Amino acid sequence: MTVEDPRQRIARILRYIEEKMIASANQLAVELNMPKYFVLAALNTLEAVGAIRLVRRYGLMKIYTITDNGRRLLEALEKNKPIRIVVEG
Repeated sequence: MTVEDPRQRIARILRYIEEKMIASANQLAVELNMPKYFVLAALNTLEAVGAIRLVRRYGLMKIYTITDNGRRLLEALEKNKPIRIVVEG
């Protein structure tokens, strides 16, 4: 059994959200066969850096979509380019 690189996992999450337009943590964990704790942590981080945004909340369930920054991040991850996060303000 090989362990998937975290960059690959995050790229798979972003690719799924881009292809499906929206996704929840449960949907991602099941469809991508990833631990839910990893998916939740990834979604929180991706939302914090502006790669995804919350579209709707149903009780405890959150539905996300990808942003333009998320598409740029996905491209960098898939092409194995270095990633630099710039904080302005």
